[in-house]
Amino acid sequence: MEHEPYNQESSSFSDTSTTSRRARWTVPFAIALIGAATFGVGYGLRQQSIVGQMSARQNENSAQMAQMRSQIDTLNSRLSDALSSLERQQQQAQQQQTEQQQPARVDEPVPSPQPAKPANSSRHGNRATGGSKQLNQLRAQLSDQQKQLKDTQDALAQTRTDLETSLSATRDDLNGSIARTHEEVVALAKRGERNIAEFDLVKHSGYERSGPVSLELRKADTKHQRYDVNLIVDDAQLSKKGVNLYEPIWIHRADDPQPIQIIINKIERDHVHGYVSSPKYRQSELTNVSYSSPANPAAANSGASANADGQKTQPAPAAPPPAASKPPASAPPIN
Repeated sequence: MEHEPYNQESSSFSDTSTTSRRARWTVPFAIALIGAATFGVGYGLRQQSIVGQMSARQNENSAQMAQMRSQIDTLNSRLSDALSSLERQQQQAQQQQTEQQQPARVDEPVPSPQPAKPANSSRHGNRATGGSKQLNQLRAQLSDQQKQLKDTQDALAQTRTDLETSLSATRDDLNGSIARTHEEVVALAKRGERNIAEFDLVKHSGYERSGPVSLELRKADTKHQRYDVNLIVDDAQLSKKGVNLYEPIWIHRADDPQPIQIIINKIERDHVHGYVSSPKYRQSELTNVSYSSPANPAAANSGASANADGQKTQPAPAAPPPAASKPPASAPPIN
């Protein structure tokens, strides 16, 4: 009996603890349920708005498609009308041409004129005359176009022939002016047309003067027969890369009547050999040359003169100059 109050107290304590634990778990569970419900409602509203937007877009696309279909139908109808009118015109033109080509029958009796028929016949004759005029004009235009086309083809063929002839002549000239060996360089120099200067370039040896240019070898490719070189012409530095063997390098100076030509005819390891071909005279030297005549032509003709071979010849006696005329001091310069 003494233990009964204790048991009652312990049972009440256990009930209280169980109730508090249930309350403690019930509150978070309720909060979680409320949050899940709120999230579900928000998600549903969002999906509903998205569905509404998609429906609106689909309606707009449907309206646009319907408008485009109506436009396409309109265009098709216009196109069919245009084709039908074109076919009718072609049929009328063919009919008129057939009527014009049919020969007139002489054996048939000429019908008596009626009051209403002269106007129709005159209209038909006018139409036939107009159609024949248009046909003749078309034929004349076609013949003119064919003639112009033939003239253009002939002119193109002549131009092509002239270009091929000029290219072949230029190629022959270039092949004849490129020396591939030392003997050919000597033969080219013996012509006396240009100044020829041979040179040997070694890699990393600096610039070497040859004629009017200075050259420096940068690379020599013996496998592919190519080279790179730096040039100095009139204080201007140039660079040429990937130049092939026997390929000419043309340098145009402002005061030269002809360009300078540089040819490499031998490529070895870190060494190349070639020559520079330059004009003998510059343009300023040619324009400044003047031929002076003496003040007294009789005194000038009194002595012996030398010909081109160095042999002295006696000139014929010259007649005395007229008293009123004087010889010019100098001849005009040669352009």
